[in-house]
Amino acid sequence: MRFKVIACMLAMASLFAVASVVADDSEKKREKARKMAAQTLQDLYKMEPAAQSSIEKSAGYAVFNNMGTNLLLLSTARGAGIAINSKSKQETFMKMVSAGRGCGCGRGGEGLSSDFCVRER
Repeated sequence: MRFKVIACMLAMASLFAVASVVADDSEKKREKARKMAAQTLQDLYKMEPAAQSSIEKSAGYAVFNNMGTNLLLLSTARGAGIAINSKSKQETFMKMVSAGRGCGCGRGGEGLSSDFCVRER
């Protein structure tokens, strides 16, 4: 009986340890997405100053990074990003994956980022 109690306690401790590591990893990914979005917006505002007022007036906006690969007739892309509701400041973290047909051979750049601005609700 004592062995079962000890085994159960060890199993629960292991589960809590794994859960905390996963939570830390998720928070690191979220912080990385926030930093990427802030840097991308800063770069956008430097290149196109009028974009700042458009984004501030919008219902929301999203910033994604994207990495693409073309291999003969197959093209794929993947990335991650953050969407922000301008009114409530609620953050939604997203992943994206796409596949399709395309000619070429090569790999997309590391720093390709996209901005989306939503005008109406």
